Amino acid sequence: MRGRQNNGRGIAAVLFQRHDGDHEEIEQQFRRILGDPAIPARDRVRLSCALGALLSSLMTASDLGDLSLETYGDLLREAITDLLEPRGDVSRAHRADER
Repeated sequence: MRGRQNNGRGIAAVLFQRHDGDHEEIEQQFRRILGDPAIPARDRVRLSCALGALLSSLMTASDLGDLSLETYGDLLREAITDLLEPRGDVSRAHRADER
């Protein structure tokens, strides 16, 4: 289990430290999208939530050391897909677009 914790920390460290210039460019692209009123508010909020879920899950991957990387990846993709492509009643989200 300790090896998995180190792997999770190592993955996060590589993702956050190796490509600082790339990260800045990606961050600026996200900021442009999130600040663009031409994009529906519902979509911008969901994108923001998905980004937050992705980043926080990468930082806490070591805390889920009992999961295989494959299982973790599958569950992470499922969660983010649910944020971006909601299922069921979304009527409240549509009202948010009217604001």
